[in-house]
Amino acid sequence: MDLITFPAAVGTLPTSVLASWSIFHPGTYGRLFVLEPEEASCIDVYDPLSQYHIAICQGDKLQCQGWVNRHYQLPPENFFKLETDGKACCFHLRSRRLIIIWMRVPSREDASCVFGLLAHEALHAAYAIMDGMGMDPDFANEEMTAYTIQFLMNNYTQSIGLPVPITE
Repeated sequence: MDLITFPAAVGTLPTSVLASWSIFHPGTYGRLFVLEPEEASCIDVYDPLSQYHIAICQGDKLQCQGWVNRHYQLPPENFFKLETDGKACCFHLRSRRLIIIWMRVPSREDASCVFGLLAHEALHAAYAIMDGMGMDPDFANEEMTAYTIQFLMNNYTQSIGLPVPITE
């Protein structure tokens, strides 16, 4: 895991994270966290192959937006503004070699949907990275697309305390 910040705005652990990280999963080093809707987390993932940073943000839009602007030291004239009413979205800041994935915190009943949302946005991120590298996504390079999605999913699951499967 490269970097994870809770919550995105103030750098202290939210109550829901403190409580859930204290739950130990026997047989693993994992501790699963669950955010409340008014909280935020942001993960900075660096891909050395493409030289892109991928920010995976979840939760409060203003906290995530503020974290991205501070963490990536975006100048005021280039501040990132999170404008969406959807459940998730992917942004590509080409000039900074930066991809930002944001996801709304789902209700507890729909918590498992976050993995499907991330896979969806990871596909957009993979295409944006390939575009930034001057590649057109097609069958000739679909393996790179698959590895990029796997890389992003593994970083996210590791950051929330789930074990990352060993892949060949």
